[in-house]
Amino acid sequence: MSKKQIDKAGVFTFGVVLLLAFCYYAMKSGAPHAESWSGFLEQPPDTIDVLIVGNSHAQCALAPMQIWQESKVTSWNFNAGGANNRHKQAFFEVALMTQKPKLVAFEMYSLQSELQADIAHNKAVYDGMPDTTFKYSAILATSREATQIPPLVFPPPAMHWTALGRGLKQVTLSSFDDMTYTGGALALIKGAADPAAGLQNDIEETDDLLLDENIEVLIQIAGECQRQGIPLLLWLAPVRNINHQRGFETVKQRIGDQYPDVAFLNMSEHSEEIGLTQDDFRDPGHLYLSGMKKTTTWWCDQVLSRYSFPEHTDGNVISWWDRNAQAWNEETRESVPQ
Repeated sequence: MSKKQIDKAGVFTFGVVLLLAFCYYAMKSGAPHAESWSGFLEQPPDTIDVLIVGNSHAQCALAPMQIWQESKVTSWNFNAGGANNRHKQAFFEVALMTQKPKLVAFEMYSLQSELQADIAHNKAVYDGMPDTTFKYSAILATSREATQIPPLVFPPPAMHWTALGRGLKQVTLSSFDDMTYTGGALALIKGAADPAAGLQNDIEETDDLLLDENIEVLIQIAGECQRQGIPLLLWLAPVRNINHQRGFETVKQRIGDQYPDVAFLNMSEHSEEIGLTQDDFRDPGHLYLSGMKKTTTWWCDQVLSRYSFPEHTDGNVISWWDRNAQAWNEETRESVPQ
């Protein structure tokens, strides 16, 4: 074999190795870049009963460690602050790679949000996802221009690691720097925020095109849950801004007609029953820890009680949840209601 042929063979082999490395990197559910993902991917397969898929509104509404203590149901609340519904669909798809939940609770806030991956804010949320084909399919499906695809599919290393530095710190509030053991819940401790800031009582005009795009994503999620035999609850976390609830009734009608087994819940309609007051809100869309505890107790009593969950008998699983639930209690400086 001539030197030229050897050189060509070497270049070809190197190219094949690079291609295989990329395929492996894209398809594996390995090192994630957000705290609640790392904890989730460490859970034994098929041990999470409820997948809570949402963004910061859901993170501030439901505490998995409190759910465990009150109902012995395991759940996970994804670290997805600022996520739109296409982001959350990708989270849902990745989660089903390792878990077969008994309920998917998909929080729909952002029915009026842009889904395109090439918008700067949306790029930042994708940074926090494990690198899987579901992540890249979401990017490709929501890129407006082909010219935007290469930097998204082949991002520079610095882009992948921005999530590590972003953290969960609030300007005027204390919050957990590590959400691994909390099941992804974000507990906002009392601070100098104004719960009335940004409160809107006038209903803004609905963007029908954006609503249609978001409903299409929800229809796909409903279809996947039906195929896998998983009950689906489409819900909205408690908010005080009426515009955060826009589109709910339209979603309920359009998806309910096609998938009659899907359940719907607007928790703002139950705020009085839950016992929420203005002081339980950090702002019109996010609850403080006090509000989270009230909402979680109501969720266990009024929502989870409608579904069937198996009794956990694996000592290692029970020990992990008991241990981290106690850590959650200590971290929040209060006892979770028993």
